Amino acid sequence: MLALLFITLGLLIGLFLYYDLYQKRRKLPPGPTPWPIMGNTISTLSNPPGEKVFLKWKEHYGPVYSESIVSIAMAHCVYFSLLGIHHTDHHRGGVQQDGGVVPEGR
Repeated sequence: MLALLFITLGLLIGLFLYYDLYQKRRKLPPGPTPWPIMGNTISTLSNPPGEKVFLKWKEHYGPVYSESIVSIAMAHCVYFSLLGIHHTDHHRGGVQQDGGVVPEGR
């Protein structure tokens, strides 16, 4: 009886990990492999202020990559020009421009 409980629990954990790590991200571009539940949050928090890890991912995966923050999968496009947005459309503060972050008020 106890063995059946462990087998069932193992299967449920395996299905959750498969869904969380692979199935959710199947239609997204390539990116770093996330940790279960936490996603890539640990990578961004361990490299403050976080810009360096995004630039590293850009170099490794290209201008369009995916990541997962607290188990929410998302895609990032580093260059607005790939989306058809011109430089004048995104020049206000806090918006990430081609190649870096523009601080508020500039």
